[in-house]
Amino acid sequence: MMTNIFLRAASSIKQSIRDWNLGFIVYHPGFLEKRNGLLFVLKDLCASIVSLFLVPAFASKSNLYIFHRPRTPHLLPLFNCSHILILGSAEDLKLSRRLGCSFFSDYFIRSAVVSSVYRSWDVFLLWQLFFWRRRLARFNRVLIFLYEDTQPVGTFLAHLPSLLPGNAKAICLQHGYFNPRQPMRYEGLLCEYNFVWDQFQATLIGAVPEKTFVIGLPYSAIAHAKDNLSIILVGTGDPYFPRYRETLLTYSRIYNYLIKSLGLPVLYRPHPSEYANPACTSVLRSTFESLDSLGTEDRLANTQSVFIGNVSSLLYAARCTGHFVASFSLNDYWHTPDNVYDLQIDLRNLRQLADWILSLTPSKRFRRIQSAFTTADPAERFRHVLCETNLVKSSDLLC
Repeated sequence: MMTNIFLRAASSIKQSIRDWNLGFIVYHPGFLEKRNGLLFVLKDLCASIVSLFLVPAFASKSNLYIFHRPRTPHLLPLFNCSHILILGSAEDLKLSRRLGCSFFSDYFIRSAVVSSVYRSWDVFLLWQLFFWRRRLARFNRVLIFLYEDTQPVGTFLAHLPSLLPGNAKAICLQHGYFNPRQPMRYEGLLCEYNFVWDQFQATLIGAVPEKTFVIGLPYSAIAHAKDNLSIILVGTGDPYFPRYRETLLTYSRIYNYLIKSLGLPVLYRPHPSEYANPACTSVLRSTFESLDSLGTEDRLANTQSVFIGNVSSLLYAARCTGHFVASFSLNDYWHTPDNVYDLQIDLRNLRQLADWILSLTPSKRFRRIQSAFTTADPAERFRHVLCETNLVKSSDLLC
């Protein structure tokens, strides 16, 4: 009987990932070939074998709060550090050491899931399911905070509560703005609870309404006005995506035109995946005179700017925090939702963009800052929803 539970969970995990992949292939046709490269196979096999002998340390005996690659580290101090387990990478290890909480690499879970999905080595996935169920069953309450439930680790963690009925919940914390036309399943649909940025997103993803809560952006930032606007070109992401080069050429056209016609400062803001690729970064430095290196919250709380982009959550955040947004589209799947931008750019007529930027008078700029709605403390919003839903008792939180 118990064996059947693990087999069903493993089967559900594999099917969830395969279903998501069918949509993602539309956007990235070479995705599966990359996953099945020889180097990936060997690395996954070694990691899966090593994982059979590694055990995470849990300091707490009562409640456990698992954060997978936390994108909102300012929320973690709400909990007793001895009750927190961070699953993630080397960067997350640094965070765990700073906070004094437990850490365990998520690479072992990822390798086990990938080995099962793409190579049918199911024994490693079944072991991970058995191991985590046995370890988590001893706690009174387990809350698993995810930033996604579409990738191998997120999908695995979202399925764990099905093995622990009653004492475990999976909560997806929205980390990116959803596109109404994206061909893949929305993040959060495998989790029981969803904490989202706005009501539009709550309706769009189609999760259970009674367990979907609007908590807003994960930071409180407001633009501040200066005499001149800055212009930020928002990078789209993975340089291996098929239309990346076309997008970069479009940014280059916009950059050169605005530099010549307006004389305002124009910065290209690389996506983290662009910064992580040395060859890509080198191309960007040769194409754009200035790259934006500020953190997200620092950029949003900086000089009021015009953010220009194709697809990025930063465009939504920028408009919410008192900036202006102009968007362009290159295909039917990836473009900025209508309620996010102020101007849809006609790439055949960049004069339209320049004239619109010049039309942003001081009074318009002041009204935009006045309408910004992210002043509430994000940690307090998070705390309020946790207590309102009885996921956590207020007495279990530190502040």
